[in-house]
Amino acid sequence: MVYVDTSVIVAYYCPEPLSEAAEAFLTAHSRPAISSLTELEFFRL
Repeated sequence: MVYVDTSVIVAYYCPEPLSEAAEAFLTAHSRPAISSLTELEFFRL
């Protein structure tokens, strides 16, 4: 299991310098795990 921090999710959805790296990381793992607080953290950034 691979845990994905909220900062990776933000980089995936919001254009920034590391967005391509975040996309590559997320597409390389079929079932990444995220925290139940990820949605809250995402909207707080």
